[in-house]
Amino acid sequence: MNYAFARTVIAAALGTTSVLGFAPAAFAQDAAPAAAPQAEAEAPASEDTGAIIVTARRRSETLQSTPLAITAINTVALENKAAVNIGDLQGAAPGLLITQQNSGAQAANISIRGLTYADIEKSQTPTVGVVVDGITIGTNTGQLQDAFDIAQIEVLRGPQGTLFGANTIGGVINIQRTAPTMEPGFKGEVTYGRFNTWAAKAVANYGNGETWGVKLFYLHNQTDGFYRNVTRNSSAGASKGDTYGGTLLFKPTGSGFDLKLTVENVVQSFEPVVSNITQTGEVFCGFIPANECNRNTTTDL
Repeated sequence: MNYAFARTVIAAALGTTSVLGFAPAAFAQDAAPAAAPQAEAEAPASEDTGAIIVTARRRSETLQSTPLAITAINTVALENKAAVNIGDLQGAAPGLLITQQNSGAQAANISIRGLTYADIEKSQTPTVGVVVDGITIGTNTGQLQDAFDIAQIEVLRGPQGTLFGANTIGGVINIQRTAPTMEPGFKGEVTYGRFNTWAAKAVANYGNGETWGVKLFYLHNQTDGFYRNVTRNSSAGASKGDTYGGTLLFKPTGSGFDLKLTVENVVQSFEPVVSNITQTGEVFCGFIPANECNRNTTTDL
C-alpha cells in the first residue's frame, strides 16, 4: 500500500523574533505613565529574560500572559522524551491522545478533551487542527509529523475557530519547525532497534548570515514490523517512509520584511495489520476457517 503526501508553503509576514526564556516579575514603587505598561507588553522579550514565547494567538507573546489552555513543548523536552514523532507527546499535555491511523501516509488520530476523528476520509474533517509554520493541514493524512526538525510545539486545548478557522473544535497542535540559520551547519541522527527498525535523519543549513539562508532536510524510517502473521509464519506490519524537502528564507536588510518558502514531500509504503477477534457464537465464525475464531489481541494476532 503506497501513499504520497506533498505540501508547498509560501508565507510572507512582518519579521518577528521568537525567543525562549523566563522573565522574572518586577515591582516598582512609583507609578509609571499610563502608556508605559502597554508599550512594555508589546515589546519583544530580550534574549536574556528567559520568557517562553508562544504564538497561540497569532502573535508572539509570553506563555504566562496568554489567556488560553496551552502547553508549550520545546526541543529539549522532545529530546528528553526521545520523541520520534508528535505521537510521542502522550502525557506531555493534559487531555491529549495521539495514535497512528494505519490507512494513510503519516496519518494521525488526535484527540483533545475527548474530541477525536479516526479516519482519512477526505469528505469529513478532523476535530483537532494541526498547523505547521502557520499552514493548516486540513486532513489526518500528513499530521503525524516527525519530531527531528521541530523547534517548538504548542498544544491548544478547546475550540480555536476564531484564530485558526474550521476543524479546531477540540483544539490545535501548533508546530514550529526550525528556521534556516543562514549559516553553514549540519545535524544528523542514525538509530537502530529491534525488528530491523532503523532511521536516518539529516538537516543541512547554508546562507550568507544576514539576508538569505537555505535549509535542506531528509528523514527516513523503516521497520520489518513487530507483529507475527501465524498463517504465513512471517513478520507483519512492515513500513517505510521518506520525508524530504527544503526551506528558503529571505530577509532584505532594513526592510522589516521576510519571506519563507518551504517545499516538502512525504512518501510512505506500509502493510496494514489486521487481526480477527471473532468469538464462538458470533455470526462471522461461520464464514471463516475454524482456527481463526477465538483469537485475542495480546498473544495471538
